[in-house]
Amino acid sequence: MKKTKTLITVLVLLVAAAVVVGAVILSRPKATLKSILEAAPEDLEKAASSGRPFVVKMTGENCEACELLEPILAELAAELKGDVDFMSIDVYKYPKLAAEHRIIYIPTLIYFDASGRKLGITQGLMQIDQLKDKMKELGMI
Repeated sequence: MKKTKTLITVLVLLVAAAVVVGAVILSRPKATLKSILEAAPEDLEKAASSGRPFVVKMTGENCEACELLEPILAELAAELKGDVDFMSIDVYKYPKLAAEHRIIYIPTLIYFDASGRKLGITQGLMQIDQLKDKMKELGMI
């Protein structure tokens, strides 16, 4: 009897914890990227002729890591405003572009210099300091 009560108590606590965690996740505000252009392939050509380096985030719907990267990129875009442009391209809307850049994992960031030459790529979630270090390494900032 005591084991049954203990087991029931543990199950009730687990269910309560799951409800709390679920409520926190669902109430979390979605990040918005007002400073990052949701782009199409033709926007890459425009960015290449802008005279500024730019970063393209290859993303997709329902990608948790992509969503987590959004506020980090938004902060970096605000910090580097005018020096480096940022855009986001959905690989599901533009699969041909994703194939051209050999995107097999999202999020993938593609770094371009001011003339539109690809400098490098990174894959996965990165923190702002890691992104800055990569951009410095590539001579973008």
